[in-house]
Amino acid sequence: MTQFDHSVGVGDGRRYVKVVFAVEGEPTVTSESMWTELLPDGTYQLKNIPAWVSGVSLDDIVDGSRLGAEVWFKAVRRRGGHSTYRVAFQDPKGLQAPQPEFDALKSLGCGFERVSQRLVALDVPADADADAVYGLLEDGMAGGRWWFDELHAGHPLSEGK
Repeated sequence: MTQFDHSVGVGDGRRYVKVVFAVEGEPTVTSESMWTELLPDGTYQLKNIPAWVSGVSLDDIVDGSRLGAEVWFKAVRRRGGHSTYRVAFQDPKGLQAPQPEFDALKSLGCGFERVSQRLVALDVPADADADAVYGLLEDGMAGGRWWFDELHAGHPLSEGK
């Protein structure tokens, strides 16, 4: 391991590296680091769901460049086909409170990473029904259970969405 090798290995030979992304438009967050898998060609495949970074999603393959001891995001090389939304629950109990629409999102294959008690980053897999997911997100917002914003749309939506 060199002084610049901050990767973590797993038993099957894969290497994981944190890549740092600049965050724009958030008053209290200036960067977000996410785990990526270091691929043989030197690119990085995202293995976290972004919570603050717009324009990337889980499984996207990105280029990075070293800046000191860190690897910083440079550009998206290839899309993974996922979409990412940030969901903020209105109830302070967050997911501990009944959230029927969120349970339906999970049943459609969506995954999530908890950012805080009330905030989650939602991944919509490439093979998910994006229109159904978006409809459930809108239903939860209309019902006063949460607000959401789109960080990256990797799916084409139907007309009018």
